[in-house]
Amino acid sequence: MKRAKSIFLWWCERSEQRRDRFFFITEFRPGRVFNGSESDIYQILLALRDFQKAANDFDVKDTHKQKSYEPLITIFGLLNGVTKDQLSKNQIILIKEIIESLKRNYDAIPETRYVMSHGDFALFNIILNGEEIVGINDFDNVAYLPLIHDLAEFLVSASIVHYLGPISNLRLPVFTQPHQRVFSQILTFYKENFSLTAEEIRLLAVVVEMVWLEILLLGVLKGDYKLADISNAVNEIGKRTVQSRVLKELQSQEKNIFIWDFHGTLETGTLSILTEIANTLLKENGSNKQYLAAELASIPSFSWNTFFRNHFPNFSEKEIEAIAQQAYDEKRFAPLLEKYSRPNVGAETILQAVRDGGGVNVVVSHSRHDKLGHYINRLGLDRFIDEYYGIDDGTIVSKEDVLKKKTMVMRDILNQYDSYHSYAVGDTDKDFNAARSAGINMFYWLLPTKNNGLEKELYKRMLSQKLKFINQLNEILQDL
Repeated sequence: MKRAKSIFLWWCERSEQRRDRFFFITEFRPGRVFNGSESDIYQILLALRDFQKAANDFDVKDTHKQKSYEPLITIFGLLNGVTKDQLSKNQIILIKEIIESLKRNYDAIPETRYVMSHGDFALFNIILNGEEIVGINDFDNVAYLPLIHDLAEFLVSASIVHYLGPISNLRLPVFTQPHQRVFSQILTFYKENFSLTAEEIRLLAVVVEMVWLEILLLGVLKGDYKLADISNAVNEIGKRTVQSRVLKELQSQEKNIFIWDFHGTLETGTLSILTEIANTLLKENGSNKQYLAAELASIPSFSWNTFFRNHFPNFSEKEIEAIAQQAYDEKRFAPLLEKYSRPNVGAETILQAVRDGGGVNVVVSHSRHDKLGHYINRLGLDRFIDEYYGIDDGTIVSKEDVLKKKTMVMRDILNQYDSYHSYAVGDTDKDFNAARSAGINMFYWLLPTKNNGLEKELYKRMLSQKLKFINQLNEILQDL
């Protein structure tokens, strides 16, 4: 094992410069291929467990961590480069959207355990003899990946794609659904004999579809299939059907998912902080304009650079950037954080109640993703939040863009958790309209201190069955 460890670490160092592959010849081992039996499933998963235990001894630098979607993106890039006809280009656009959606789901899940992984733990790399595993070969894809990655590879190769005997090319009918018995037996055995966290279960559900799509695209790239041959399977991946089945197999009871707005809902004070920072820097740089919090909140995609550029059109870009950087000076504006920013009344109580009931808390906010994570951590709410999405990527220029982006992200979340009962909580019309467009089961409107009564009555008439007005977050406890 020490020898293997030194080779792996040496490979990692060299792979930063170029991707080398190593091959060696071993003695002949008589064996057979996977026959789909419960016994074979049992033996292969025991071998995977032993392999992962041995892999835990490897001390690998965090810089070698890889995302499970990296091979998928590489293969898609190669395929996209050779696509010619318009029909294929349309299919490529759909596949790109699915990959981006899967990637968002993956990146939103908190980092899970990593282990030195086989990287291609598929049927044709596993040799059985009698009732035992006698060999695992083809280690040229070894990588430092999430613990669940090799399980996803085995699950896909054993129950979703068509591998017959030693044939490793696909050239067989394309499945659009897993083989139910094999699929369920693999997940049932794994659930009973391995300990997975809630985050790892969700990650597994996403990675299974990434691996499935990767294999299908590889088949097209190799010439085994045309894009039209895999279109039905691609559509099923887009619907998240297998992802949902993984979650249903590993999560027995029906659970709730709450999709939360952050600023003004889970948190109070950020808008006041931004307003004071804006007014301070405007005044220091010679502007007489002073904003009310409501005015600042009405800006559809807030960016410090754009904000100051609009107020100081004669300043150079270097000067604008310098002012914008001052706005991020947490040391200077730390007193404002202490003065204003805090969890909203009842936030911690209701978030904990959702988790205690086996549910999931997801934050979707019109903020930059990195800043949203910082806000959540700073208020100590990260221990309650399962995933978060900051939708401001610099492309939002109108309220319609906010609605479209929020709706898209919410739909992705609902696809990922389609067996859950969904709730959304927010305090603005953008939150409400996005939740309604996404098909959320129930929306809780957290009323601001000064509420427009006409607006309240209007929305009561619009969706009285799916809208509840609350004054404090812990009022939601009555419905849990």
